[in-house]
Amino acid sequence: MSDHRARSLAAAVGLRTSLLISTLALTAHALFLYGQLVGREDDCPGFNNTGCDASVADKSDSMMEIDLSASLGYHAHGLLAAAAGALEASACGTDCPFGDETLPPGAPPACATLECDACTIVAGVAAEQRCAGKLEVPVAHMSYLYAVTQLWGQDLSPACQTGTEPECTHIYPGRPAAATLVVFSFIWPHLK
Repeated sequence: MSDHRARSLAAAVGLRTSLLISTLALTAHALFLYGQLVGREDDCPGFNNTGCDASVADKSDSMMEIDLSASLGYHAHGLLAAAAGALEASACGTDCPFGDETLPPGAPPACATLECDACTIVAGVAAEQRCAGKLEVPVAHMSYLYAVTQLWGQDLSPACQTGTEPECTHIYPGRPAAATLVVFSFIWPHLK
C-alpha cells in the first residue's frame, strides 16, 4: 500500500463508514444549497420601494425578513363598550370579532385586524370589551441570493434604481459586503 493511501480517511475507517461520511457531506451540501435558494419567489426590496405583498408575512423561508407590527388595545365598559360593539356589529358583522375566525364572508379586511379576548354582552348589548387591533405588514424579504445581488448592485445614490438615471454614481459601496458574504459562507467552508 502506498504512503498516501495508508493516510487516507477511507482506508482507516473502512468502506461502510467512508460511504456514510460521503453521503452526509453530500446531504449537507444539498441542504445548504436549498437554504440559499429557498424563498426567492417572495423576495421584495427593502429600500426605496412600495413594500411587499402581504402574503409574504409569517413565512420563515428567508435569510432576512423585516415586518412592521402595530398593536392598539382598549378595554371598554358601559356605554363605550355598547358603542364599540354596535360599531363592530355594523362594520364587521359581529360584536366580538376575533381576527378571521369570527368574521362573516365579505367583511372588510380591516375587521380581520381586530381581536377581542373578552366580551360581556347583557341583553344583546355589549357591556364590556377588551380588544386590540393588530397589524403586521412585511417590509422586506430577502433570500441569500437576493441579498448578495442587492448588495452587489445597489448604487451609492438612493435615487438610482435601474442604473440609467442621471443620479447614478456608479459607485457600489455594498460590493465588499457581498464579496465577504460569498467568501465566508460559500468559498471558505470548502477551503478549510
